[in-house]
Amino acid sequence: RKQFNVQEMRATEELKQVARAEPPPQKERKVPKWKQQHDQLQRAMKAVKGSKSGEPTEPEPEPEDDRTECPHCNRKFNPDVADRHIPKCAGTAARPSMLKRGTGHGAGGAGGRTA
Repeated sequence: RKQFNVQEMRATEELKQVARAEPPPQKERKVPKWKQQHDQLQRAMKAVKGSKSGEPTEPEPEPEDDRTECPHCNRKFNPDVADRHIPKCAGTAARPSMLKRGTGHGAGGAGGRTA
């Protein structure tokens, strides 16, 4: 006796054709930065392990960085963010990085009114 297949009975002709059709080709995905760094670390570890046996090792190429570096603070930004950041940073780059004690007139400072 032939075995009864529920899925075959439920599936319509359209569903059968869709199921037989080939899946669409997958897009080529960009490898995440953490994955590139991980692979680079793994290759470096293997290179060090291999150098013990006397084999010469060649240095790994640096991964390509598409970010723009700010000339004032040396931080890196995406291109559109860098366009906003660099003009603001140009005005603040000349400011002191630390305030010196006693130069301002803050709360409790010596430069205020005396009672």
